[in-house]
Amino acid sequence: ANGLTADIPAGQTFERRTAHLGNPYVMLTDGPLAGKMLYVGDRNEGKRYYRTTFGNNLPGYNTPVFLDDESKYPRTANLIGSGAKHFTDYSNYNFTVDHRFGQNFNVNLTAATTTIDREDRNVMGFSSIGYKLDITSTLPTFNTDGSYNATVGGPDTTGQGTGALNFDQIITNPYAGSIIASSSPSYSLTEQTQDDIRLGASYHLDTDSIGDHMLLGFAQSSKTGRNSQNFAETNISPNRPNTNTWFNNSNYAGRDAHVDVFASDLLSRGFPDPWENELPSGIYYGVDPALGYEFQPGWIRNNWNASETTIDSYAFALQSRFLNNSLVTTAGVRRDEVEIINQSRINDSLGETTGLGEPGLPQTEKGDTYSIGAVYHVPNVEWLSLFANKSTNFQPQGGAQYVEDEILRPNLEIGALKGTGYDYGVKLRLLDEKAFVTLSAFDVSQSNASTGFDGNFTSYVNAIWTTILNNGPVTDMTDAQDPNGHHFGGRETRDQTAKGWELEFTANPTDSWRISLNVSKTDNAVANLGNNLAAYFDKHSAEWNAARGLSYDTGRSPGFLGNNTVGDLIDGLDNLLALTRADEGLTETNIRPYNANLFTAYSFREGGLKGFTVGGGVNYRGDQILGVNPATIDNPVAQVFKGNDYFLTNAMFGYQFAMNESVDVRLQLNVDNFLQNDDKQVLASRYNVTTSSLEPFYYYLEPRSYTFSANFSF
Repeated sequence: ANGLTADIPAGQTFERRTAHLGNPYVMLTDGPLAGKMLYVGDRNEGKRYYRTTFGNNLPGYNTPVFLDDESKYPRTANLIGSGAKHFTDYSNYNFTVDHRFGQNFNVNLTAATTTIDREDRNVMGFSSIGYKLDITSTLPTFNTDGSYNATVGGPDTTGQGTGALNFDQIITNPYAGSIIASSSPSYSLTEQTQDDIRLGASYHLDTDSIGDHMLLGFAQSSKTGRNSQNFAETNISPNRPNTNTWFNNSNYAGRDAHVDVFASDLLSRGFPDPWENELPSGIYYGVDPALGYEFQPGWIRNNWNASETTIDSYAFALQSRFLNNSLVTTAGVRRDEVEIINQSRINDSLGETTGLGEPGLPQTEKGDTYSIGAVYHVPNVEWLSLFANKSTNFQPQGGAQYVEDEILRPNLEIGALKGTGYDYGVKLRLLDEKAFVTLSAFDVSQSNASTGFDGNFTSYVNAIWTTILNNGPVTDMTDAQDPNGHHFGGRETRDQTAKGWELEFTANPTDSWRISLNVSKTDNAVANLGNNLAAYFDKHSAEWNAARGLSYDTGRSPGFLGNNTVGDLIDGLDNLLALTRADEGLTETNIRPYNANLFTAYSFREGGLKGFTVGGGVNYRGDQILGVNPATIDNPVAQVFKGNDYFLTNAMFGYQFAMNESVDVRLQLNVDNFLQNDDKQVLASRYNVTTSSLEPFYYYLEPRSYTFSANFSF
C-alpha cells in the first residue's frame, strides 16, 4: 500500500516488519517532522511500521536473520555514529626503594596510587544495532496548537475504521525506504582510585652440598574504590504526560534519525551525535491540545553505585638448585584475603537517583594457593631439559554478582574464580643455542567462573515483571522504569576445563635475523550451566504462575511468543534454560582449538640500510566450534559443527638512528591485516536442539590499519 517493493529474503515467504516497539510517541530528528514530539497511538492502525531484521516481528512474519547484503547495509556503515565517545583522565604515581644488606639479603618497598576519571557516552545498545527501514510513505500535518490538520472519520460517519483521520493536506515522506535508527542516549561518570603498597624481600642461601637456594617473600595490600553514576536523556518538563515519573515512554521513548550508511564521509554514516544535536523544547503533536503536554529535553540521574575492595596478599617462594644446577625446583604458597563493601542507589518516587544508601555488610573471602615445579637439565645431553609444574589459583572477579533483583545483588558477590593447572614438557637448545624449542602439554580446571547469559533471559523476565506490575498488556510503566522494580540482572557461573598442547620455536639464524613460531591445540569443556538462573526462576515460580493467563505487551521485547501470555514467557524461559544446559559437559562453542603465529624480522646492521628493520608475520586461527548437538539414546555420539579457519598477515618497518650523542630515536610502522582479509566470520553461535539448526551471528575482520610510533631514548 505504501508503494515500496516487498523485500522478501531468499527462501522465505514474508518480509520482516516491526511496529514502533509499542512506544506511543516518536521524536524524529530529521525530515518535515523534525523536532516534534509526535503521538502515533497505541493501536496497530496508528503505529509507524518498519522493515527490519529485528526480532519484534508481527504475526505472520518471520523471525530475524543476519543481513549480509552489502548493497543494503555495507560493512563500512557506522550506525552508532560519532556520539559514542569515551573520555579518560589517568594519573599514576609510584615510589620504590631497594636496599641490599650484605651480599645475599635484599629488601624492596613499593607504593603506588592510581586515579582514573572516565566518562562513557552511549548512543544505543548492542540490541538496537540492526537493519530497519522507514516504510511510512506519507506524513501527517498539524495545526498550530498541535492538533491534527484533519477531520475524524469512523464506521458511523464516513464508513471508515475507528479513529480514521482525513487530512486536509499530507506530506510525502522524503525518507521512505531509508534506514532509520533509534537512540536513547545515556552517559556514565566513573571515578576509580587504587592504592597499593608492597614489601618484598629475597635471601640467597648457598649450602654447597644440599643445594643453592633463593628465598623470596612479599606482603601486599591493595585498596580499590569505585564510584559510578549514570544519567539518561528524558523529558524534564513539568507539563510532561506522566508527572509521576521521569522515565516513561509517554514522556520520552528516545529519538529517531534516518542514516545514510553509504555516505562518502564516516560522520554521515551514523546516528547524529546527541550531545552535539540537542532536541528542541515544544508541545506534543497529535494529542488533545487541552491536555497541555510539553516536551523539554534534559538529563536525569538514574543509577549510582559505589564499592570498595581490599585485597591483602602474602606469599613465600623457594627456588633451589641441586646436582650442579642440573635440577631446579620451585615451590610457593600464597594467601589472599578479599573484602568487598558495596553501596547501592537511593531513588525518589519519580525514579531519580538522589544518593547512595548505607554501605552493605562486608563480603569477605580467603583463599590459599600453591605452586610446585621442577626443571631438569639432562646431564651429558646439554640440549635437553624436562619440566613439570602444578599450581592452584584464586582470582577475584571484579565484584561480579549472582543473578538476582537489584536490591539483593550487592550482598550476593560471586566470589573468586578457583582452579588447578598442570603443565609439563621438554625444552630443546639447538644449533649452538641459536634455536630454542619448547613442547608442552597442559590441563587446567576452573570453577565458579563468572559468565554472561543469553539476552533473551533478561527480555523474558523483564516482560513478566512489567506485565505483573501493570496487571496486563497496557504498559503505563515498565519494571525497569519503576523505582521499586525488580531490575533483574547479574551474572551466571560455570565450571570449565582446558586441555591441550603448545609448541614454541625461537631462532636467531644470524645476529640480524629472528624467527618465532607458536602453535597450540586446546580442547575446552563447560559444566554446571544455568544453576543461578534456575534458582531465580524457582524462587519466583509461584508468583509467575499465578499470572500465567495475563497477556503481555507485544509491542515490547520479546515481541510475539505463542499466545502472548505470561505463561508463554515462562515456557520460553524453560526452553532457554534447557538450551543453555544442553551444552553441559560438551565442547565449548565459539572457540578455535587450533591456533598458530609466525613472525620474522631482519635488522640491517651495516651498509646503506643500516638501522632499518623489516618484519612480517602470519596469524592462523583454526576451524571454529559453531555448536554441539548433544548425544541422545538414538544418536549416542555428540555432533560437533565447525566453521572455517582464516589467516591474518601483518608487517613491520622500523628505523633506528642517533639524533645526537645523548638521544636515540626509533621510528616504527606496523601494518595489521596487511593482505586485507575481508572474509565474513562467525562472532558467536549455538546449536538450537529445538529447531535442529545453528544460530550464528557474524562480523567482518577489521580492514588493514596502520600504526606509527616514535620512541626517544635519553
